[in-house]
Amino acid sequence: MTRVVFVLLLSIVAPLARAKTLFVATNGRDSNRGSEAEPFATITKAADMAKPGDLVNVRGGVYKGTVHIESRGRSESQQIIIRALPGETAILDGSSTKPGTDLVRLVGAEWVQFTGFEVRGATGIGISAWGVRHVTIADNRVHDCAGAGIWTGSDKQSETQNVTITGNTVTGNVLRNAAHETRRGWPQAIGVYKSARVLVSRNVVSRNHGEGIAIIISNHCTASDNQVSDNYSVEIYLDNAQWSTVERNFVYSTGDRSYFRFGQPAFGIGAANETYDVANPLEHITIANNIILRSRSAIFYGNYDRGGGLRSSIIANNTCYASTEPLVKIDDSSRNQATFVVNNIFYQSRSAPLADVTTRGVTFTNNSWNRAERGRAAGEGDVIGDPLLVKAGGTTPDEYRIAAGSPCVNTGTKVPTVTSDYWNRPRGAKYDIGAQELSSE
Repeated sequence: MTRVVFVLLLSIVAPLARAKTLFVATNGRDSNRGSEAEPFATITKAADMAKPGDLVNVRGGVYKGTVHIESRGRSESQQIIIRALPGETAILDGSSTKPGTDLVRLVGAEWVQFTGFEVRGATGIGISAWGVRHVTIADNRVHDCAGAGIWTGSDKQSETQNVTITGNTVTGNVLRNAAHETRRGWPQAIGVYKSARVLVSRNVVSRNHGEGIAIIISNHCTASDNQVSDNYSVEIYLDNAQWSTVERNFVYSTGDRSYFRFGQPAFGIGAANETYDVANPLEHITIANNIILRSRSAIFYGNYDRGGGLRSSIIANNTCYASTEPLVKIDDSSRNQATFVVNNIFYQSRSAPLADVTTRGVTFTNNSWNRAERGRAAGEGDVIGDPLLVKAGGTTPDEYRIAAGSPCVNTGTKVPTVTSDYWNRPRGAKYDIGAQELSSE
């Protein structure tokens, strides 16, 4: 009887245990208790000791070597938070690790936040998340890594789920391709691979020697509200992605030739089905309310490798300005179907063509073109002439609003799946063309 009472008491008391705050410092020891007075020396040790609801504070300083995190929280209210202590700069440096080593590696972690660090000099990936669920990677500065800056995925389709990558600054990565001698296969600055329900939002992704953001063999993912510029090959890339959205991103090239491919800036937002061990052909893709400037082509679908077509997709309310090749390029495919290109501004300030597209399975309507020679991209409800952008030519989003009196005002058509404009205002009953809306009822 005594033994039964003891077990019952444990079951009652355990849920009442208070979450702990653990500390890591450069002068700590992993044999310490992890308190503020006796901090651990490594994040790995603190992560091993952390329980659901615990907070790990990492003091300022430079931490050499790898970080391995397998922590498991229990729910949103009982996450494990691993953060740089506010007001201090915690730097994770991978320059002393052997080639190809991921610096921060989350493996099988659940309900974990990793936030506020400077991650630099990885000989592999800066921050990788493998087979994780309900993980947030936020507000980190990741730079000068040989591989990807931030990468999430698994070797099993959709094993990695519910990941948020937000507020990070990811620059100067993919250095292994800095010479641009690799024909194909370079990493991405932010890569999503064989994952589901990943949100890549409000990051600054620039000056990387691989794609800026890529969603590959993944479903139900979103890239939104990012600033993406001067990356190699493609700024934002959907490859074998389904039920995924690219919206409200500001995408551009400054003209820095250090990141050009074949003498051209990167494509803006691209989609294709390249060849992998599994196929997940593009379907139910939305590319909406983005501003794309001075790219190779602002928006493209490439029917190469596996082909597969562009199916049941929407390209709507984007503002595309000044490409070196056609602003919109959609390759022909017998598998293209039920795809609509609608309410976009295509403003070509150079001598390059406006469009190089197929109409097999693709419908163009209510687009604005600053020149008439749009070929097969011509559609019902088109507006031809100057869209009256506020101040085209700069590199801030506000310069690409449509001005009062623009012919694009109230000349768009309703797109049910596009519910807000570039500036996150709900769409009203009147519809404008481009990545904005000035009038509503």
